[in-house]
Amino acid sequence: MIERNKFLDVNCYQSITLTGSQRKQFREALLDAFSITQLEITLDELDWKLTQIVGGSNDEEIVYNLIKWAESCGEVNKLLETVKKANPCNQKLTSFYLSVIKIEKQKSQLEKDGENPIYKALLSLNYRDQVDRFEQFWEADCDRQVGCFLIRGDSASGQRWLLNRLLEKSFHDTTAAKKVGISLSAYNESYIEDLWEQLKLELKASSASPQKLVSSAYEYWKNETVIIVFHNLDRMYRSEPKKLIANFWNPLVEKVQQHRNCSSYLAMFLVDNKGKSLEWEIDMATEIGKYQLCHPIDLQPISNFSQGLLNKWVMSNRKLPDFPTNNIQLKNLARDFWENSREGIPELVMRQICECCGSSWSDIMKTLSL
Repeated sequence: MIERNKFLDVNCYQSITLTGSQRKQFREALLDAFSITQLEITLDELDWKLTQIVGGSNDEEIVYNLIKWAESCGEVNKLLETVKKANPCNQKLTSFYLSVIKIEKQKSQLEKDGENPIYKALLSLNYRDQVDRFEQFWEADCDRQVGCFLIRGDSASGQRWLLNRLLEKSFHDTTAAKKVGISLSAYNESYIEDLWEQLKLELKASSASPQKLVSSAYEYWKNETVIIVFHNLDRMYRSEPKKLIANFWNPLVEKVQQHRNCSSYLAMFLVDNKGKSLEWEIDMATEIGKYQLCHPIDLQPISNFSQGLLNKWVMSNRKLPDFPTNNIQLKNLARDFWENSREGIPELVMRQICECCGSSWSDIMKTLSL
């Protein structure tokens, strides 16, 4: 898989300890990305006075001593994140940043899997069609930096679970960036103006006009990856989502395409929790090879889990807590999951699995980033 190098926030990991080889790479990257004067200015953002923190007879010694000082204070994460944001287009710095994040991500994943094997097991449960289409979209063109996606299904199909799985699975280093999550009222149908007001707050725009919202999102994108999610767009009147594409997404894409020297990524997700998206009158892209940026990619509707699928999954995860080991009992367990979830409704299935293992589906959902 390709790595989307802006879906990152090194500060989400515990204090990083560098190896000797990593110190050398970091030193070379900093010397390539900054002069000492530029580095002083960059560190001033952290209220770090370079000349007071460390000394040295030349630039290489100063940078080496800075890295050692950051390690001794547990501030490597902060230093790395700050210099990366200050010079996001430097190839050596980006390469080092990605290599460190990848290692820390693996460590974090191992720790998470060790604490909650149920989470890991649930990641292998269906959604194959949607995950494949999402991965194919990015792999079809390694230069792609912009994409809009429709996640759709009936109620309790696990749309939010799928969203976060897509980001975690297809982007090896899915963390912060600039994340905007918009949830409309669950009790009243909404108009586009309601959505503009929420976007204004999230993007810190000066007004709720689409033009100001586009400009604000564009300014964020110039410095970091932007991920925008509309969680329950089905709550809007059916003519309104089309206005979101016409008045926000398309103008934003036009501005992004005019800026050629930025490595940030822009991803927007339209989430339909009620299976209403076919009424939105939006032109969806169904063929990845013929994709046009103005059209959202339809990742296809989420289907219920079949009894056969659950049977295979249970057999493959027989070591989960409180699962029986006998094949007949495992088969009966899969049947129970299917029958007690109204024939495989995804969220009802996953809730039952968690309860069976002494875990909580609600607790797992609380860990999701979007």
